Amino acid sequence: MRKPKQLSREDQEKLDNLEKNLEKELEHFIGYPCNTLFDYSALYHFLKLPLNNIGDPYVPTNYHINTHEFEREVIEIFKKLTNAPKKSTWGYVTNGGTEGNLYGIFLAREMFPDCMVYYSEDSHYSVNKILRCLHVRNIMIRSNPDGTMNLDDLRETIKIHRDVPPVIFANIGSTMKGACDDLLGIQKILKDLAIKRHYIHAD
Repeated sequence: MRKPKQLSREDQEKLDNLEKNLEKELEHFIGYPCNTLFDYSALYHFLKLPLNNIGDPYVPTNYHINTHEFEREVIEIFKKLTNAPKKSTWGYVTNGGTEGNLYGIFLAREMFPDCMVYYSEDSHYSVNKILRCLHVRNIMIRSNPDGTMNLDDLRETIKIHRDVPPVIFANIGSTMKGACDDLLGIQKILKDLAIKRHYIHAD
């Protein structure tokens, strides 16, 4: 097996300077909205491996250098947190929030190609980008001062477009305000308007 090429002195100096600069920035870092309360040192030795969780974590793959077993454990944790039915729930671990939103809206569009997506002013910035990429019709709903979706505006807007299935993009902890939209209130609106064909994505 060929040994990997060693870094040149110049490249090593660049990396050393990068580390110094980042550590200096860290002294003044208070969050965005992450924090520094983590220790990944137990995972360092896995960096030498070409790990790749290709495909469905529940389907065997011919690429065996993966962590599908752990991925399934993580999914089980979220099944319990959301009281999801064990036999009819599926999922995978995404690379981040944007991919999670992309896949959620993609599933909604596949289920209801003629849908209209409703999202609030305080939704993640990736939402507008995703809607453009997927060519999905959408309407922004006003937010309340606390960042939650204004349900009166949602109700009146859905009334105007009752001929198409609504897809509600609900926040369960918005990026800037930590706002959690009223899921029960959203469901009540859909029930009151007798709209059975709908989809709710929770971010």
